[in-house]
Amino acid sequence: MRSSVKAVLLAACLFIAVYLPAFAIKALLRPTITVAVPLVIGISLFISLALMIALSKRERGLAEFGFRLPQQKYVYFSLIFGALLGLVIGYVAHLFPTRPPHDVSTLAPVLIVSYFVLGASVQEEVIFRGLLQTTVARAFSGSINVLGLRVGADVLVIAALFCLIHVPEGPAVAIRALILGLGAGELRKRSGSLVPAILVHLLFNLDSGIFALGH
Repeated sequence: MRSSVKAVLLAACLFIAVYLPAFAIKALLRPTITVAVPLVIGISLFISLALMIALSKRERGLAEFGFRLPQQKYVYFSLIFGALLGLVIGYVAHLFPTRPPHDVSTLAPVLIVSYFVLGASVQEEVIFRGLLQTTVARAFSGSINVLGLRVGADVLVIAALFCLIHVPEGPAVAIRALILGLGAGELRKRSGSLVPAILVHLLFNLDSGIFALGH
């Protein structure tokens, strides 16, 4: 129990270590959104990679954090699951629209796709399902019953954190983040790779990109 608590606290500290410098520099420089988004993505991604290298075990290296190719079945499943999940969540999002966290009206369509569909998907999965979930998984080995489905305890912890940081954007966005976190996290756990999680996240975010382009 004590090791599990330490793992969760370590994950929380790593989360702060990854994001605090990025947002501190953003607050100091006060760049336009065109520069701010890639700045935060780039800095946080660089720090997370550096931390994973520092925390990696010599015999496994970065493969433990999901930097490995998955079996093809997981790629196929993630594409189907991500597409279906994106359609369902997209439909619900249109029924219950929320204000986006960033004003993207000044961004070109190609930048919206690059930042929020491609960039954010890779960055968040590397951080949450790569660095943080692996850190918690080192202490959690069991699973928890969630609505009749067995979900890894490490998956649930990181999905809850992912949901929590989206709460300021509204309850609808937080619930969507929780669903995404559970799906991407379980795929990461079962496949041992970040690739399926990134694909699901990418397809999930694609709906938001289309929504932004249409408004």
